[in-house]
Parts: sequence; C-alpha cells; structure tokens
Amino acid sequence: MTFLQRSNEERYTTAMFVRHPFERLVSAYVDKALGPRAVMVYFYERYWNDVPGVRATDRNLTFPEFVDYILNQRVNEMDPHWAPYYVTCQPCIVKYEVVGKLETANRDFALFFEALGVRPEDIPHKNNGGDHWFRKSAREFFKELTLHHVMRLYERFFFDFEMFGYDFRDCLHSECTRNQKMRPTSQRDLHSQCFNKSAAEKTRTYTSNL
Repeated sequence: MTFLQRSNEERYTTAMFVRHPFERLVSAYVDKALGPRAVMVYFYERYWNDVPGVRATDRNLTFPEFVDYILNQRVNEMDPHWAPYYVTCQPCIVKYEVVGKLETANRDFALFFEALGVRPEDIPHKNNGGDHWFRKSAREFFKELTLHHVMRLYERFFFDFEMFGYDFRDCLHSECTRNQKMRPTSQRDLHSQCFNKSAAEKTRTYTSNL
C-alpha cells in the first residue's frame, strides 16, 4: 500500500495553535536576533547583515530595525518564524478541526487531547506564551516603535488579528495614543484614524503584498 493510499484510509485530526501576532513577532526577534552571534549566525547571514551598520559594527539588530526589515519584505518572502499565519498555515484553505491559542495552552491542549483520547500527562509540554511577564516584555519592546510602525504591522497581520480574535492594543502603550491625541473605542477605530482605509482597500493591500 502506498503512502497516499494509506493516508486516504487513515483518520487525521487537523489542529492549529496560534498566539498574539505581536507577541509572536517579539518572540521571533528575541529568538532569532538577540544573543550570541555564533548561535544566530544563519539569521544574520541570511537577513540581518543586510541592515546598514549591523555587519560593520558586529552589533545586534535592534527591534525597530527588525520591524523595518519585515515590513519591507513581501509576505511570501517572509521567514516562517514571523510570516502571518494566514500565509504559513492557510486556515482559509485547510479545514482545521481544532484551533487553539498558546495564551490558554493548558486548557486548549487538554481539550484537544481529550478529543483525541490522549492523556495530557503522557505528552511533555512547556510553553511561556501565556505568561504575564512575556506580555509585559512585548509591550516594552513595542515602546520602541512609533504609532505609525505599529499600525503598519497591524496592516500586515490584519487577517491574523481578525481571524483569531486578537487585539493589537494589548501591546500598545498608553503614551502612544495619548501623544497622537486619539481616543479610539476599538482597534478598527484606531486603524481608521491612522489609515482611513475601507475593508476592500485593506484586502487589495494584502493581495498586492503576496
């Protein structure tokens, strides 16, 4: 029996676990740009050394530089570590039976394993995505960005925010909107005040970046 024949006869459960898009970006930055250069050599040679001043001074990439870099990439050129979920996991094409969140990983994985008939204690798992300190850390990193950069990131990851019910304001420090004299009632209001784009225009923007 071939692999394809066997696959057609076997029963699979498709699952997808997501996290806050901005926390995921901070995690990718910390994991792929900070730390000893010997550990990060692939990513510096592949990406970060192209940033002016990084190779010449042998310094670490800054978070604003990381954001600038990915904002200047086309979506289909982005590394899977920071590319949007709607590109890497294609939830509009793949019919996922389970969609969980790492912020509520203990509960969601337990429900997932229960549906599979597997005991959670039989599968080792460790995750810090839902820890309070990491949310604080992400907010601290985002203090280094201008509101315009934050909104451009929201534009880039708009579908991830909408599909999975995240609010980009979780990582937006209060001084950011206060300095802009904005008092939005929702993330869509803040987006409209910054970009004044309709849903159709946003769709065209994302399509052109593919």
